[in-house]
Formats: sequence, C-alpha cells, structure tokens
Amino acid sequence: MEPKITNLNQFKIIGIKKRFKSEKQHYDNIWKEFMNYYDKIKMYSIDNAFYGINFAHDENDVHDYIAGIAVENNFQNPIDILVEHVQPSSLYAIFECTVNNIGETYGMIFTKWINNGRYKINDKNIPCYDFYPPNTRSAEDKVLLYIPIIQNT
Repeated sequence: MEPKITNLNQFKIIGIKKRFKSEKQHYDNIWKEFMNYYDKIKMYSIDNAFYGINFAHDENDVHDYIAGIAVENNFQNPIDILVEHVQPSSLYAIFECTVNNIGETYGMIFTKWINNGRYKINDKNIPCYDFYPPNTRSAEDKVLLYIPIIQNT
C-alpha cells in the first residue's frame, strides 16, 4: 500500500478531547459525545467533514484523541467543553482505508510501511489524524489517515 505524500498547511479543529486506551468502544463514545454538540457548531465547519486527532500513545498505550470538525483560524469557541487544536503544517503520508479497518491500517503503517527506509514519523509532537469525508455513515465508507512524516536523509 503506497500512500500519497503531500505538504499541508496548519488548520484548526474544534471538538471533544478525551484520554483513553485504544479500544473501539472509547472511540464510539467520544464521537457520540461530540455529536451532542455538533448541531450547535456545524455551521462553522469549513468542509462538512469530521476529524479524529490521534496524539502519541504513552508507555501504557494511553493517548489523547479529539473528535471534531475543521473551522476557520479566527473561530471563537462558543461552548466551554469543546477544545481547540491547531494541527501543524507538515509533510504527510495519506493512506486510504474503510472506517472498519482504521486500526488494522494504522498497525500496518507503524509496523511495516514506516520501515521502508524512505520516511520516518515526524517526531515534533505532530499528531496523526483521521479524515472522515462528508456523509461518512457506515463501517465500509472510505476514510483517509494522515501520518506526519519527514524524509530520511
């Protein structure tokens, strides 16, 4: 599986942030919680898509995750429980998969693809993220996984 490689500018996400172990039920729960606020902020979305921001796992396999939407850089958050995150500019490897196999695809990326020698993960604390196009509804819908990378020298 060869990804598309591209440079992307920074952008702002607003959403719900939780810290947990990587288990499907936790992802389902954070998205359900986010959807409780979605109707109040959906008019601010710049692309009608959804984003899952995946921060690095610690030694106990615990990590932060934000379920949210992309908004204008000057957006002012109207709801206290929602957090803002600026996703930094970076070179990204973009992998396509289905909602149903996101975990499997991340596993392949971090155990096989990254060992190809051409790239390494950008270690400047830039999180990976999932991009859910508008109208993503089922486990078989396509999503994109964005992995921040740098070229090996």
